Amino acid sequence: MITENIIVAFITGAFAFAGVVITNTKSNKRNAIEQAKRDTKLEDKIQALTDRVDAHNGMLDRITNIEKSIVRIDTKLEDRGRK
Repeated sequence: MITENIIVAFITGAFAFAGVVITNTKSNKRNAIEQAKRDTKLEDKIQALTDRVDAHNGMLDRITNIEKSIVRIDTKLEDRGRK
């Protein structure tokens, strides 16, 4: 036979279990939102760094082109000086 004490224990256990489940669910949702915010900030920082690297690479390409132009100009000046 099930006594009143056992019924009370089951009811108490069920409410305790429900409380833990609810608390964990809310905590997980809050953590997911915070992680999403951190991820967004990190993605923004990565994009900013990517933009800076792209700008830097563009500058390197321009400097390389300038150096090639200088070599061509030097060659032309040398050729004119020899004539």
